Amino acid sequence: MIDPTQKDWADDFYKSFMFEEDKDKKFYFPLAEDKNSEQFNSVWSKGGKSETALSFGSNYSNKFYIGATFSLTDFRYEKSAVFTEYGMTKTAAGIAALNPNSDYLKPDKEEFNYVDVDYELFDRYGQVTQGSGFDFKLGMIYKPTPSLSLGFTAKTPTFLSIADESTAYTEINYFKPNVNTSFASFRSSEEIGSSSYDYNLQTPYKLSAGVTQYLGAGLLTAEVEFVDYASMRWRDSRNNSAIEKEMNNSIKETYQAAFNVRLGGEVLFDQTFSGRAGFNFNGNPYKNADYKTYGISAGVGAKLGGGVYLDLTGVYNANNYKESPYKITYEGDWNTVSPRADIKNSRTNVMLTIGSKF
Repeated sequence: MIDPTQKDWADDFYKSFMFEEDKDKKFYFPLAEDKNSEQFNSVWSKGGKSETALSFGSNYSNKFYIGATFSLTDFRYEKSAVFTEYGMTKTAAGIAALNPNSDYLKPDKEEFNYVDVDYELFDRYGQVTQGSGFDFKLGMIYKPTPSLSLGFTAKTPTFLSIADESTAYTEINYFKPNVNTSFASFRSSEEIGSSSYDYNLQTPYKLSAGVTQYLGAGLLTAEVEFVDYASMRWRDSRNNSAIEKEMNNSIKETYQAAFNVRLGGEVLFDQTFSGRAGFNFNGNPYKNADYKTYGISAGVGAKLGGGVYLDLTGVYNANNYKESPYKITYEGDWNTVSPRADIKNSRTNVMLTIGSKF
């Protein structure tokens, strides 16, 4: 994990000619102008998960069913991101307002060359996270009548051992106004910005309850799931109690419990055609952010004879959330705010399946 309070990190970035101390030497302010800059943030991610499960179940008089599953999980996740900014550094007047004795205002100092010039900045980040773990799930179904089913499922946290590696560095190129060739470049140390960490993570536990009602040629089903994201626990593999306390307090301050709801129905029109529809809503796991998702699905199926069937399904998913490429700690001192994008994302998938049973 990168600690920007470390001296090596601070010294490295001071050499970028992008920061200066205020006149009272209490904080650093950026040389970048607040206005007339262009910012882009690109994020790529991919990953995979595999699970091996051992299950057993029991049936009592076709009225009460109970089952349990023990699962082993392996996963790998990769992420890369590039934050790009094009802008100008402050003018001499802008710097003087914050530090009239700055070296950036002295013609005999190297810093003087970086006043009121153009720049392009690239913040690059890469991450590989992989691990393995286990969990246990218990489920029960009770049928008070042949047409009504009541279900309950409890899933323990997944206990994971995780290895996390990351790299981060910054590149900055400086240009004189109206000149396409840079006169100076800076690249931060990858060694300072890289980290490798092993830790253990306990994911949230889950509880869910559902009901299904059979209605002659169709059925209706509903399920409510409770997930306590604040119950996550982080443990340091090197038994560093101070870091453990800090991380777990951060989890409690960031996350909260949430409810997820799934509704669905299916109807058999005749011996050939059937239809179905569903709705799902996932609650907001964050205390101080709005991140909710929902989806709607509908489909029709047809038996074509000879064991051949046709299925057409449409799924619409939407989620709204806020994304910030970085957070400015001293917003008041720097007279600026952290950039934030309000993202509204929707996706529609249509799937046609032709199959055969034999």
